[in-house]
Amino acid sequence: KEIPFTLDRTAPNVTAVEIYKNDELVNGELIAKEGDKIRVIATVNDAQSTVTDVNFKYLSSQGQESLATRYTGQYDAVFYVGKGNVASQKLKIVVKDEAGNSRTVDGPSMVVDNQAPDVYAVTTPFAMPDGTNGYFKSSGLTIRLTGNDEAATIHYTFNGNKGIYSQPLLVTEGVNVLTYQSTDVAGNQSVQKRLIIRVD
Repeated sequence: KEIPFTLDRTAPNVTAVEIYKNDELVNGELIAKEGDKIRVIATVNDAQSTVTDVNFKYLSSQGQESLATRYTGQYDAVFYVGKGNVASQKLKIVVKDEAGNSRTVDGPSMVVDNQAPDVYAVTTPFAMPDGTNGYFKSSGLTIRLTGNDEAATIHYTFNGNKGIYSQPLLVTEGVNVLTYQSTDVAGNQSVQKRLIIRVD
């Protein structure tokens, strides 16, 4: 009597991995902060056996999906970023088929940044008022915004005009009001600050 059987020594393949942060596709480096929703989608193929387990591991969190009737398809897991800062954490995807073959694949790394940036305003050529009663009297006074994170974006409102900082702001005669705040790549924000400069 003949008993048919299939010999399968090949583990499933992970052919594609997509990463979404807060439902937006990540094309470059993944930098996230506490509370961010990270979704990982893997495309898994096995030409001979049924894929039974796809296991994702990220920052000690774990998501798993098992299918018993498909040879190919997409598998996904959702993670929520926790506290702390992690310089670089690898995503590991473990796939297994019904024959017992398994494969571990490294996905894109993730940086967890929960440290808010800081930003400062500096006036030039004088850092302090050169007049009396808190007034500047020099013409050509400018405000330079700088922070401790070069990759952060600084948003400001200066005398009612909103913008993203790229060059020093020219101060005019009278009362000048500036509010500013820095946002880093992960989305952490500095405390919003306010500066009033009087020139006469």
